[in-house]
Amino acid sequence: MPVVKLNLSFDPPTAELIRTRALAQQKQVSVYVAELARAEARRAEDALAAEGYRVLSEDTGSFAATALELSAETWPEWGSKA
Repeated sequence: MPVVKLNLSFDPPTAELIRTRALAQQKQVSVYVAELARAEARRAEDALAAEGYRVLSEDTGSFAATALELSAETWPEWGSKA
């Protein structure tokens, strides 16, 4: 895979933390930082998907409630058979 070189600057405590975590996982710092970036992107996508599911769920619930009310008005026997 082709690579792009970036020059990143961190304050000393953050730089040491990154080096220590990369070493603990036996990874190059660049690999460790790349994995962090990909993990953050996945978390953001998952959060967006979860929000979409919540909105869809709310819409579906609202539709079901409205449909039930409408069906009770137009098909009165529906309520008596349930």
